[in-house]
Amino acid sequence: ITEFSRIIAQEMFNGTFNAFHVRLGDYGSRAKQVSTNARAFASLAKKLGFESDVPVYLATDSYTRSYFRPILKEWNVTRVTDLTSSAVVKQWFEDFHSRLPNTDIQSSLFGLVDQLVCARAQKYVGTTISTFSKVIISMRRNIPVILPDMVNATYPVYDPAKRKDGTTYWGPMSKLRSGGT
Repeated sequence: ITEFSRIIAQEMFNGTFNAFHVRLGDYGSRAKQVSTNARAFASLAKKLGFESDVPVYLATDSYTRSYFRPILKEWNVTRVTDLTSSAVVKQWFEDFHSRLPNTDIQSSLFGLVDQLVCARAQKYVGTTISTFSKVIISMRRNIPVILPDMVNATYPVYDPAKRKDGTTYWGPMSKLRSGGT
């Protein structure tokens, strides 16, 4: 699984990219009451220094193009559905699926691959209320243990001082708590 994440980072982004994890799924209706789009995520990414010429990996449990427009407008975005555009990654996907007995297990284990890909990003923005996002930040803070290949890699250069991460709410917490708009 760790190697699969390395292959994705190298093949899709040549090792240099930023990442988002935006949790909507079971929180989607609440999120959309507060904000109709991912503007808060894009705003935090800009504050963290996401460069417009650096590609972005978007991990999400629910995708609606209109919701993600603020991110799509600013960056070249790759989602899980785009990963098979690389023949090497496509082969890894086929192998991954052939070794696992059912789609539930495949989906659960690919979630870990998704987290590891986000952990490899230079800069990262996640969702505050998401355990998935919190695990990614924990991984990022423990790169030498979790992904030792990054520490020894010559490209991209692993520089902890340049790695940034943060999480964002969809909007003001008072609106989230009250369910207001």
